[in-house]
Amino acid sequence: MTLVSRFICFLLSSVALGQAQDFQKKKPPADPFSRPDFQALVRKADPLDAVESLKLFDVPDGFRMELVAASPDIGQPMNLAFDERGRLWVTSTLEYPYPAPLGQPGRDTIKLLEDTNGDGAYDKLTTFADGLNIPTGIYPYRDGVVAWSIPNIWFLRDTDGDGRVDKREKLYGPLGFERDTHGMQSSFTRGLDGWLHLTHGFNNTTTVNAADGSSITMNSGNTYRVQLDGSSVQQFTFGQVNPFGMCLDSFGNFYTADCHSSPIYQLIRDAYYPSFGKPHDGMGFAPTVIRHTHNSSACAASFSTRTITGRRNSATTSSSATSSPAASIATGSSGAAAARKAPSCRI
Repeated sequence: MTLVSRFICFLLSSVALGQAQDFQKKKPPADPFSRPDFQALVRKADPLDAVESLKLFDVPDGFRMELVAASPDIGQPMNLAFDERGRLWVTSTLEYPYPAPLGQPGRDTIKLLEDTNGDGAYDKLTTFADGLNIPTGIYPYRDGVVAWSIPNIWFLRDTDGDGRVDKREKLYGPLGFERDTHGMQSSFTRGLDGWLHLTHGFNNTTTVNAADGSSITMNSGNTYRVQLDGSSVQQFTFGQVNPFGMCLDSFGNFYTADCHSSPIYQLIRDAYYPSFGKPHDGMGFAPTVIRHTHNSSACAASFSTRTITGRRNSATTSSSATSSPAASIATGSSGAAAARKAPSCRI
């Protein structure tokens, strides 16, 4: 090595050493989670049990919160669905967010709650299915339920009527889950078109193949629909970031709650919605329903029509940042609906 080369190496080493020393003298960057705007969202209190938590809900006049189920009867409730008998089906998870290895049974379950004496309160809880793996979608159907459990959409059947699954039929799969378990396949909702509509969650890439040869491939947020016998699949809308929560109004319009874009969308068939920089189809994005986000993410949606109490059509969402989820299920009920003591959802 020449003298000039050695001199250049010395200079570069000196500069690098000086920069490292200056960096050490500087204060480390502020923790983004210690800023006042973030801390304002964090409740500084000891955790409360489910009964005490209900007292802290702020609900509209004429509504109240009622506890339906809580730990240890259920784990983390993820999706709820009512059947034609007023029974409540609940997907419950202990695995989330880390799935059990494929080929090994998970610790997650589908619970079935029943009101056996007609007093409007659930008094019987049955584990309909166990060994599941982060079941984020469920739809009661015929003698069982259609449900997502990594890596397939299943038809879980109770063929002998004992309240427990005895036959498991794969309808669609395997489907994507490897990159993120936040959304996957969820929000199973039957449309007036007879199809089962689903949301597809953030970051995963999924190809859904059906028995009739139809096939779609999705990445991150999307919605699609399937036939309940596994025969066909169709894309419904394109985009959103991580939709989780879907509902219908009285006219058959679909609404979803989305995380990280707009809190709620009305779905228009074949329309495109914002999704972390992804383009639309040249026609522009579908219109938004509300433009404010309250600096939080939506994870559930419901739609109410005008009732005998005079409430107008309105859509509501649940926020994962401004409300604290717990291992419990509660329903909101108006005075008139509560008086009927129906075991179904009293909203």
